[in-house]
Parts: sequence; structure tokens; C-alpha cells
Amino acid sequence: NMPSETLPQSIPAPTPSGFFYKYELKDEIGVGSTSKCFRCVRKTDGKEYACKVIDKSNIEAKFTGLLAQFLIEIKVLKMLDHPNIIHLEDHFETSDRIYIVMEMMSGGELFDYVVAKGTLSEEEASVIIRKICSATAHMHACNIIHRDLKPENLLLTRPGKDAEVKLIDFGLAKVMQEDTARSFLGTKGYLAPEMLQRSNYDKSVDMWSLGVIAFVLLCGCLPFDDD
Repeated sequence: NMPSETLPQSIPAPTPSGFFYKYELKDEIGVGSTSKCFRCVRKTDGKEYACKVIDKSNIEAKFTGLLAQFLIEIKVLKMLDHPNIIHLEDHFETSDRIYIVMEMMSGGELFDYVVAKGTLSEEEASVIIRKICSATAHMHACNIIHRDLKPENLLLTRPGKDAEVKLIDFGLAKVMQEDTARSFLGTKGYLAPEMLQRSNYDKSVDMWSLGVIAFVLLCGCLPFDDD
């Protein structure tokens, strides 16, 4: 058994699992509404990764059906293989937790990079948009829609202008079995009109969000108010 004092104080000692035999959990690097993200190190070679930890009992108590969505996120990440989409390294599930191990992105959010610069040049923005478009095309070819494309869900591999950009957070993604979907979700300001009108929609909702992202990169603000 793994002694509990080796774990960060902010997360209770989980039941022993394959995760703790392979990785060592380090400091907390992010907190979401449904999970926490930690830096972790692979024991065999000391390589760093990011690990999303989901408390299953907490999720089921607060968000009905969200646990199933985390399992969809894992399924989606396993299906995708693209240089501009976050890479799933490993995943583990115990009776009380899910561990999703992904490549470490140390450059922060594209959103923060844009805020710090104000606006991007057309040249720099076009390079970023081309990469996001390529990632989106790969997703759509696999019949997956992201449904929450925004600069906060685009991370940079390292600080600085020449960093690689990667799409993250497939928590709202959907594997399309049919041509259209109906679930209303996403982030205001980036939602396509058909989603706001709660109409049937398809993969093109991601294209709308891409257009909004392009506007944000060039202008430093959203093209539409939340209301």
C-alpha cells in the first residue's frame, strides 16, 4: 500500500491502484469545477505529465451524468492522434477515482497569451488558426465534435511566441452516431446560433467557434456579447 503522507495534502489518499505504482503525484497545477489537475512524474524515467483527478462520488452527488462524460472524454482522447490535440498518455479507474494522465503543457492558456499581448499580428494569428483548423478537421474526420472550442481550451507547450498550441478539455465532446445532436452546452460568446436557439446542430458548431477564436486573436475581444 502507498503511504498517504506521500500524497499532496489537498487530495485524500485514494485506494491503491495502478496509477501509484507507475506515477508519483506532485503539486496541484489547476482546479476545475469537476476535477483537479496535478503534476505527476513517471517513476521509471522521471518524465513529467499532467494528471486530471476526478472524485467519482463527489461528481455523482453534484452533477448527474457527468461521470459518464468523463469516460467519453477518455474514449475520445484514445481515438485522436494529432500534433495539435493533447495526447492521452495513460488512464486509471478505481472504485472512487479516475486518473487521466496527459502530456504536460507548461506555456499556459492561449487566452492568457492573447490578453498579455492585447492582439496578435495577422501572421501569428493565421499560424495558430491553421493548427486549430487542422486539429478540428482531424476530430471531425473521426466523427467527434468538441462543442467547447475557445482560447481557454488551447494550451501552449511552453512560454513564448514559437510554442506549439494544443486543443484540450474534451469533457463536452460527443462521438456522433447520427448527423445531428441536440444537447445544449458550451460557453456563451462562442456558441453557434443553432445551439443558442436549442435547435438540432452538427459539426459546423465547432467552425463557428473557430471564427470567434480568430476574431479574438486579431481584435482582443469577443465579437458578440453574452446576451
